[in-house]
Amino acid sequence: MSRFRRTSQVKLVKPYIRSTRKMTRDVQSFHRAAQEDNLQQAKIVFDKTSRKAAKVSSKTAMRQAGRVGRFAVYRSKRAISKGSSGKTYSLVRRFRFRHLSAAKSSRTVGAASGKQAYFARRVTTAAVRAVSTVVMKAIGAVVGMVSGGVGIALVAIVILAVLIAILCSFLPSWLVNFVLNDEAGNHVMIAGDDYPWRDKVRNPDGSPSAVYNTPNPATNYYYGNCTDFVFWRVNRDMGGTPAHWVYTYATLTPYGGHGFEWGDERNLSRWETITDAGYVEQGDVISFASGTLGHDSPYGHVAYIASVDDDDVVHTENYGNAAYYVESFDVDTLNREIETGKVVIRRNPDLAVRNAGTVGNGTSVFGAASQYMGMPYGRGQGDGSIDCCWLAYRAYLHGRSITLPMAAPGNPPARAKCEYAMYSLSSSYGGHLIPLEQAQVGDIVFFQSYSVPRSLDELTHVAIYAGENTVIDAIPGGGVGLRHLSFYSNSDKVEPYVVRVD
Repeated sequence: MSRFRRTSQVKLVKPYIRSTRKMTRDVQSFHRAAQEDNLQQAKIVFDKTSRKAAKVSSKTAMRQAGRVGRFAVYRSKRAISKGSSGKTYSLVRRFRFRHLSAAKSSRTVGAASGKQAYFARRVTTAAVRAVSTVVMKAIGAVVGMVSGGVGIALVAIVILAVLIAILCSFLPSWLVNFVLNDEAGNHVMIAGDDYPWRDKVRNPDGSPSAVYNTPNPATNYYYGNCTDFVFWRVNRDMGGTPAHWVYTYATLTPYGGHGFEWGDERNLSRWETITDAGYVEQGDVISFASGTLGHDSPYGHVAYIASVDDDDVVHTENYGNAAYYVESFDVDTLNREIETGKVVIRRNPDLAVRNAGTVGNGTSVFGAASQYMGMPYGRGQGDGSIDCCWLAYRAYLHGRSITLPMAAPGNPPARAKCEYAMYSLSSSYGGHLIPLEQAQVGDIVFFQSYSVPRSLDELTHVAIYAGENTVIDAIPGGGVGLRHLSFYSNSDKVEPYVVRVD
């Protein structure tokens, strides 16, 4: 038999050139085309195998290409011996060269890959050994120290640190907050953004919407402006709602409703003018001339006074450019501007009349709260259990026919709960703030837990003042009872102001 076996009759000797290999079959096709001197078919097969050889990337595939190239050598020799035409012969030589080049490349890549893997293994092994050596030396050093005097001192320090950590876990939260300077000081209480159209005047990203600064048909002021906000607050304090206003544009500002025009003596009929900023109260209205204390609008500005604190700082709640914000001014600065006429403060006399017109008194509130004495603490509303807010709510409802607010919608979570609502919205039910030292029976007392930052929950407890520094309240584990304020000295801070409903 010829040394060039016919693949159609017997299997090739080498396993890598068996007819089952796809590229081997291509070589066989090329060989047949060369024998038949079919240049067109030979070129088709040549182009097909060339594309395959160009795409090979794996080590195994490149080896296979090299093997096929060697097989092509055998077939090309036979094609030449059969006397193929010159063109077919040239194609055979190109076919041979292409696959032999692939074979050479496969050997080169394989050698390079092998060297890279070898050096990678050596580097990894060296790194592991280096780390292991360092760790073992460190362990040996620690063991040596422990065996000596330094080791004993180190162990003693560790034990002392553990004991200090354990003791600190038992310290009262008020002491920890004092050391850490946590939010335990006096804080100004404000109602927050309760403007009824706040979602309408702002886009989701907080920027003014297309509705901002357009006429508000419900108020006849302009959406998202300071005047629209103060109009809402003045009505809210008197029990008004968008469905039923107590005041209108015509009754409040018939001579112009711009910011500084709220201070015009012709507007706000019968309202008192306050000439000393140190005597402002929650619910007063303050107007600024254009260019005064940072208010640069050509129409001036008007704001709602929230409170004045012990440091003679007046805090106002404002709206402008569709956004709610708070401003603070010291009393002396405001008084200087009042003397020049650039700042005017007005007080609503109807609010004082409304507050004085409530029925009952503090004693009746305390009596209503006492009916729940001994009831366990819980989330009920007086039907088997009760919490601090519902106790205050029931006491005022049954003792004075006053409905206390149980939520402050629109505020962030820390200022949306019942305790903060009762404090910040006190003017809405006829209440006002007075110092704790002047508290009387029936006043509403507020607490802030030392262990709860105000940023998470502002005002955590509420109670009814019972006289002689005692309160009646509902607490977890103790239910409704009469307790001295000193009972809370290690757990809660009593707020410096209480709410009184005259």
